[in-house]
Order: sequence, then C-alpha cells, then structure tokens
Amino acid sequence: MPSRTRPSTAALIAFIGALVACGCATTSASPEVVTVGAGTVAGVGELPGDIGLPVNRDAPEPVPVTVETAVVVTEPEPEPVVMDSDGIRPSDLGLPPFGDFVDGNRVIVLGDSIMASTAERYGGEMCPRLNEAGWDVEVDAEPGRFVDFGLRVLNRRLPPSDGADWDAAVVFFGSNFRGDYLNYEDQLREIISRLAPRPVLVLTVSEFAETRAVVNDIIRSVADGDPDVYLLDWADMTDAEPRLVGADGIHLTGAGRTRIVAEVALVLGEAPGRLEGECLPTTFTDDVLPTIVTE
Repeated sequence: MPSRTRPSTAALIAFIGALVACGCATTSASPEVVTVGAGTVAGVGELPGDIGLPVNRDAPEPVPVTVETAVVVTEPEPEPVVMDSDGIRPSDLGLPPFGDFVDGNRVIVLGDSIMASTAERYGGEMCPRLNEAGWDVEVDAEPGRFVDFGLRVLNRRLPPSDGADWDAAVVFFGSNFRGDYLNYEDQLREIISRLAPRPVLVLTVSEFAETRAVVNDIIRSVADGDPDVYLLDWADMTDAEPRLVGADGIHLTGAGRTRIVAEVALVLGEAPGRLEGECLPTTFTDDVLPTIVTE
C-alpha cells in the first residue's frame, strides 16, 4: 500500500487561512468584541479568564440614578431633674391627675407675672398645651401682683359670669411679697377655701431671697393640710435647673415657660370627654405694674 504523505505545517496554516477568508466573505459582520479582563465580584469570587462581551455602540447612554440616603435625627435626652425625698410633683406621690376625678373641663389659673408670661398676650404656652388635653383655660394673671390679687379675681370670676362653673384651679403667688407672713398665709388659705371643694394646684416660688423660703414653707403647710390641694414644688425644679429662670432667678426663660406649663398639664391630665379645649378670654390684663416687688 502506498504511504500517505502528511501535509506540511505551512500547508495547514494556508488552508485554515483560506477557510477563514471564505467565511468572512459569506457571513454578516460579527459584533465588535470588547475584552474584559478577569476580576472579582463580591459574594461570587474570581471571574474565569477574559470574557468577550458584545457591545452595542448605538445604545443610549444610561440614565444616572440618584439614591437618597435616609437621615436619622436623634433628639437629645432631656436633662435629669433632681428630686428631693418628698417628691416635687403630685405624680411622684402616686396622686391621680385632676382629670380622673372631676366632672368638667374648665380650669382657672391665678397668678402674677410668672403665670402671666404663659398667657396668650405674652408667651402663649399655657392655652395650647392644656387645650390639647381637652381643658378650657382662663389665665387671670398680671405682673407685680400680690396674693390678695387672687381674691380680687375670685370676687369677679367665682362663679363665672357666663354661668359655667370651674372644675379645677391653679394658684401661683408669692414671688411678690410684702413681708407679712401671717397675712400671706391667711389670704392664701382664703383663696383655697373659696375654691373648695374643687381640686387646686398650688406652686412654690423660686427662692431668689431668703424670705421666699419661708413663703414656700407656708405654701407647703397649706397644701399638706388639705386633701383637695396638690403641691408642685417649682422652687425645687428651678433650683435643680437654673436655666428655667432668668438672671434675676425669678422670671421664666423660654425653657422655663415650656416646663412650667408641661408640669401643670401633667397634674391636670386628660380632661373628661377628651374634646379639644378652648382658651377663654380674661379681663385681667393690666400689665403696667412692676413685674416684681422684692421684700
């Protein structure tokens, strides 16, 4: 049998080149190929070798996508309030809020410049906060008033001229003091007696002078002797948090007004019926007197 002659390497290369040239002439153009080098993908590992990916040069440019990042705002923690062993608010003693045992939602607020600063014509904090809890509120407070001003208010507003009675009261007197402790106590007790049997919240005053410490002892004594009277120790609060009062140690800062209103709201609780309350008008708006008399 005759032997078969193997084609040379050069002949094979020439033959393959002819086949490639023939194929290019009879088929459509192949898409352009872009070579992507080997890399890694998170969670997958290393990609195997070079990959040929067809690229359409006529494709539109991709539209950029904006991803919004959520922003979390963290409110600062409120500053702690130092409380004495007796508690500074009725809830510290386990006493229920007024709204748990009164039938109506009308509250009258008596006071001097401290309470006047929260009225609608000044800071305006009292009404919105208590209205939100369902209370109808009348703030009868004027700057520079002594404790006898509370009796003047009650002479005109107890019972109210509109016929609707009051269900609770807030009393703040003692920042203005004439120096007569017995007279102060007698008039404070008369205010409480006139308001009975309604629940009454009385507040101590900031002790910017030694005489006010004695005034506060009287206020605490009056509250201790009457189950219908709740005590809010504002003196302890302002002593623990000086930022609640201004440089004079008496009048409220913005933080002080917000705080005292929040504390009053805590004592009152939710009004019966839980309807939206109303800010009642007052005729006690004489603001020409000095804001404080110190003796």
